Amino acid sequence: MRYPIARDPEPEINIVNLSDTEYVLLNAVRELRAGRIEVVIQGSRIVEITRTQRVEVDAAQESWA
Repeated sequence: MRYPIARDPEPEINIVNLSDTEYVLLNAVRELRAGRIEVVIQGSRIVEITRTQRVEVDAAQESWA
């Protein structure tokens, strides 16, 4: 018979095993509602993170007159 192991739930991000740049990248992904994230890697290391956020505009609500 096997018994389940009782343990605390894991945190949302296990920051123990993440580098600073990996942590920044995960936060950028989580904070983005709609858009794009571009990651530049050189020598197996993250050297640049570019986040572009898309904002929807309802043109019917605007007055052009």
